[in-house]
Parts: sequence; C-alpha cells; structure tokens
Amino acid sequence: MATILLASEDAHSAGVLAAELGAEGHRVLVLASGQDVCEAAAAESPTMVFLDMKLAVFNGLETCRMLRDDPNTPPQLPIYLLADVPPDAHVLAKAGVTGCFPKVHETRQVRDLLAYHTVIAGDGDGRNE
Repeated sequence: MATILLASEDAHSAGVLAAELGAEGHRVLVLASGQDVCEAAAAESPTMVFLDMKLAVFNGLETCRMLRDDPNTPPQLPIYLLADVPPDAHVLAKAGVTGCFPKVHETRQVRDLLAYHTVIAGDGDGRNE
C-alpha cells in the first residue's frame, strides 16, 4: 500500500482528496504544516506528496524545496502543488514541483494521476526505482 502525504489549509478539499486517494487503496496522512510534511516524509518514505500553497510554518513551495534538498528524498518523488490557479512555471520548476493538481477536481483526475505514476514507475508504487 502506497503512502501519500497531503497537506492543505483547506480542511474540506483535503478531506475530499484524502477520501478519493484512500478509495484507490492508498494510505493517506493528512498533515497541517510544511514542517509536519518534512517530518512525515523522513519517517514514512511516501510515494507521492500533495502540498497546498498556504501552509503553516513553511508554504508549499518552501516545503517542496526542503524535500528536494533532502538527500533521503528520492529525486523522482512526485510532489504536487494543490492550486486552482498555478503559480508561474519558473517558480514551480525552481521549487522542484512535479506539477499542479486542482483543489476542485473530478475523481477521474485523481485516478488518472495515480495511473500515470504507476505506469512511469513500472512497479505499481509510484516511484521510479
């Protein structure tokens, strides 16, 4: 079972996304801050991370950069920023964000994203190991 980290300042959208990911068979840890994400990433070895832009302690971009700078984080770990209006592509690239995922979405989009990462990993756990 894959472990997915999810941090959002919007409890409703986090709950919806967590339920959708859980329904697909994933273990989802819903976290409150960027610091919580960094600590959980070290302890849990997640296969995917979703970060809201607005988080306590560190925002989503800062949290992503910290994860990317951590030598224990696999470079291919998918890290998505939850945003209905994505920041500038240069800002995303500089932070190491894999892509943006809309807060308001259809369940099909969740399934498509999970399927995409399963296909590129080739081993069903969302990683390129």
